[in-house]
Amino acid sequence: MSTSQKTSRFSWFRRKKPAPPVVQSLDPANDNVSPRPQPSQPPQPSIAHHPAAPDPRLQALQRPTEPRRGSREEDESHSSQNTSKTDIAPTVEHVHPPNTKNLLLAPGRPQNRDPETRSIYEAPDYCMSTWAEALSRCEQELGSEDFDKVSKFETEQDFFESLRNLHQEDGHESMGRLALLSKMEPCLNHLKSFTTLLAIGQGGIQTAVLWGCFNLMIELALNYEDTLKEITEMLKELDHQLGLFHLYQTHAILQNDPGAREEIVNVLVEVIMFTCLIIRFFRRTPIRQMMETLVNIRGRFEVIAASIRTKTQNVKEKIAALQMNNSATEAAFREAQNLPKTQYEFELMNDIAKLPCIYVPWPENTQFYKRKVVFDSIIGALGPDYTSSQAASDRRQRSLAIYGTAGIGKTQLALAYGYHWHNYYHDSANSAVLWVNGEDQLSFAESWTGIANALALPGASPSASGATENEILVKRWLQTTNARWLLIFDNIEDIELLARNWPKTSPGSILVTCRSVTVAAPLIAKSFEIPAFGIEEGSDFLMSIVGRDANLIEQSESEVKNAQALAEKLGGLPLAMFMMATQIKNRRQTFEQFIPFHAKNSRKLSKKHGANLYYKADLQSAWEIPFRSLGPDAAVLMGILSFFGPDSIPHDVFLTDQAGLKDCAEIEFLLDEWSLGEAVQELLDSTLMKRDANTSMYSFHRLIQDQYHYHMKRDVALKNFQLATSLMNAAFPKQIDGRSLRKYSDKCQHLIQHVTALCHSYTELITESPIDYEFEDFTALLSNAAWHLLEMNYFDVVILLLDTGLRNCKDKKTIGHSNILNVAGLVYIERGDFQKGLEMQLKAEAIRKELLPANHPEIANMYNNIGLTVLSLGEVEKAGELFQMAIEIDMQQPKEDRDQILHIRHLNYADVLLLQKKYVECKRQIELGRVYAILTFGTDTHLVAQSDRQLGNCLAAEGKFAEAQEKYEIARRLFMKENPTQKANSTVCLALGRVLIAQGKYKEAVKTLREGLELCEVNETSKGNDGDMARVMRALSEALQLSEDTEEAEALRTKAEAIRKALQGEAYENMPDNQSSWDALVCCLYR
Repeated sequence: MSTSQKTSRFSWFRRKKPAPPVVQSLDPANDNVSPRPQPSQPPQPSIAHHPAAPDPRLQALQRPTEPRRGSREEDESHSSQNTSKTDIAPTVEHVHPPNTKNLLLAPGRPQNRDPETRSIYEAPDYCMSTWAEALSRCEQELGSEDFDKVSKFETEQDFFESLRNLHQEDGHESMGRLALLSKMEPCLNHLKSFTTLLAIGQGGIQTAVLWGCFNLMIELALNYEDTLKEITEMLKELDHQLGLFHLYQTHAILQNDPGAREEIVNVLVEVIMFTCLIIRFFRRTPIRQMMETLVNIRGRFEVIAASIRTKTQNVKEKIAALQMNNSATEAAFREAQNLPKTQYEFELMNDIAKLPCIYVPWPENTQFYKRKVVFDSIIGALGPDYTSSQAASDRRQRSLAIYGTAGIGKTQLALAYGYHWHNYYHDSANSAVLWVNGEDQLSFAESWTGIANALALPGASPSASGATENEILVKRWLQTTNARWLLIFDNIEDIELLARNWPKTSPGSILVTCRSVTVAAPLIAKSFEIPAFGIEEGSDFLMSIVGRDANLIEQSESEVKNAQALAEKLGGLPLAMFMMATQIKNRRQTFEQFIPFHAKNSRKLSKKHGANLYYKADLQSAWEIPFRSLGPDAAVLMGILSFFGPDSIPHDVFLTDQAGLKDCAEIEFLLDEWSLGEAVQELLDSTLMKRDANTSMYSFHRLIQDQYHYHMKRDVALKNFQLATSLMNAAFPKQIDGRSLRKYSDKCQHLIQHVTALCHSYTELITESPIDYEFEDFTALLSNAAWHLLEMNYFDVVILLLDTGLRNCKDKKTIGHSNILNVAGLVYIERGDFQKGLEMQLKAEAIRKELLPANHPEIANMYNNIGLTVLSLGEVEKAGELFQMAIEIDMQQPKEDRDQILHIRHLNYADVLLLQKKYVECKRQIELGRVYAILTFGTDTHLVAQSDRQLGNCLAAEGKFAEAQEKYEIARRLFMKENPTQKANSTVCLALGRVLIAQGKYKEAVKTLREGLELCEVNETSKGNDGDMARVMRALSEALQLSEDTEEAEALRTKAEAIRKALQGEAYENMPDNQSSWDALVCCLYR
């Protein structure tokens, strides 16, 4: 890989950088001048200040440097090197042969430096010799072949790029290995900081070979998942110990301590020798002895961890001792670095600082959409509202963290507020807005150097080698200046980094942007989460980017509504809306044209880069860092949740005792309360997921779910989909032996959105590539959910579930397939297609009879359901026989089981007796059904109401219209209480309207039938035909005719006849215009 191809660890997230210029540098081998590329630099912040004339007071602070004595040749060499000092950047990458001599120095470092001018970053002879000895031992341990392999790594970036490539390789089919690989990068963060500290400055040590060792170690461990897991745990512990050590080791008071670097080198020597031990372990240990031998490796690791703990304690004690002499140390440091020593000198430096100064990465965004509520919240927390006339004792540090998911607009808000703050004080020459990029320590160092030079602070170094001096200068200026200042820490990922760079007791304003409030919570006075755009606000934002004004008269209402629909589809995420608005503008489309285009090409569009200075990352890459940083358990949990609906995910969906899931290694953590809590907290901390404080329900931004789908490899996605369906199936109430799910309707209704989300995900998966196996738990889930929806009359959704279930069923001879066929048959008869329904039911019956014993409850259910179909077709006697056969099987079941199903049997059989005009026996069957319904569901429920309706039918058939009216009104009240729009309400309205007509109460009948017609219009669209509506129209036309409203009556009658003719086809001509002919349009359950 060439230098120009290398990227930083966070290259997929950072904004694009300008192409590196080619400059002249010295080749230490032959003193020839040769061009080499400079490393990529961050966008150069814009610096605005008033130029100041040289101040004579500043000249008094300058101390002449003693000229260096030596030979002429030495002087010339030294002069040559010094003149190019600023051109030698710490991350320049050169290829060196794999030998230990060239592996000692960081690329591009001069190897001869005068000890008198050596900076605190330079490696002393002890460090060089210790590292050289370590590399020699490493070569001996690994052998020449492996040592050559690890020596090919030039920088740490090579390792992290290799790690990402390993993660993307198709050969690793285990989701566990992929999850462990995702955990590797965050486990090595502090090691990265260590090696960076040794590499920066003149004479830095090249530690890239250490990363080569880590890479080889991980490559070998990939073949043994259990071993890889153990190594990951050790790396996690190592990261923790290194983090503590680094926290103390980089204490400001130790910045001048030459022993600090020696301690770091000693630690890294132990680490590299440990990697060699593991590599040799993999090379030499037989597979059968691997886990047994790994115990010894763990023991060696504990020794290293203990050593680091000891060193940490030593450093803490050193800090305590040095703090006692802090004043002398600071004075000596200033003397050595030619910095101001006294408060007076700092005041002079403050006066000389070039103000006003605005040091930010980009010019002001003129297209920024100011969200008033959010912006006012920032102003309320940070001002500006204080004046320079306040006493120093009254001035205090103000701090605010704004946090939220990637793409929510944190950086843009911070940038806009920075310019707002600067513009507020534009008349003052005594203010500064300073921007710090907080991604990693190198970013901090670059920022402090840039700020020190932007302020033109005396003693500021223009090169990265002076980063620590520059940091001290800036922080001291912040602490002592009377100027107003705003400090913005952008994109903070690490609380330890923020703590080390936080200005102490400095009066001013600090704004922090981060993904999670936990990153900044210990240091920040206030914080709030940036919300997504609302629909109206989002549509205004979209139209402003596209260049259309929603307030213009000529702006069509439909275009505004389509912009609102797109804003809702994108979940109000600013980055997503900006990207899509840019596409609309570039493609010269309307919102109406773009919406279907987006639906078909959403994945491709998410990878399009914004042609804008402020949004250069594509939408998909915005979440790449948080996705990759998830631990194994959190990654699995995120994968599962990405297939559910985005809102109202209950916690108890994870609390399952289903035996089949207990044996699933990937979700063992769900069975452990602590592990599950840790995985949940990790998603919450990363702001990928939210939790409602009142309901404890989880939710996601829908685009995060979509992007995580794109992030997962297909085999991982399929595995996570299987786990999601298994968990949801375990949580969803079960329809057992034909029993109703009405007592669980609230829980079913709450979970149904997640079932439909799984259906849409399944369709996407099979669209990408066919799936040749069945998700068995998915089939069971769909049949149960479809049964609930059928009982609730949600026909449009139930059809989606059944269609998905039939596509998922690969084996057509299973109980799961028969369950899907059975529910599908009932849906057909509910919609009036009795023949198609019967065909489905007979297939389901054949499967059950082949697989189940003759007296199984599911055989009884098939007799019952087929009986309903043949009764709807007019075969009364056959239906009666089937219902009796079902009851006979029911009576063979345990009492507690049969008591939960007999209400259905008796009420269905009562319809047969009604058509046979056996009214006394019909009433007895209805009362038996009522008793069992109350026993199972309680009073005032749907099936109790059904008993009253059927009793009303029997009384009406007997001519007892007043009594029938009473029963219908009771049934109607109970149906309305359960669900005002359910189909049963329109049925009882029709029945009530008919008995009112029979009693001559025409106006009441018209009112009741109109209400019934309105309910039919609500339900008929999803039901699929207009049979119910035609029946009510016919009855209403009769009531209107009798009320002498003949014109409307005739219109309704004509329309109703046209519907019946279309539905009944040829049979229509032979069917009289009576109640039986109209009732034949609908299932017997609604007659």
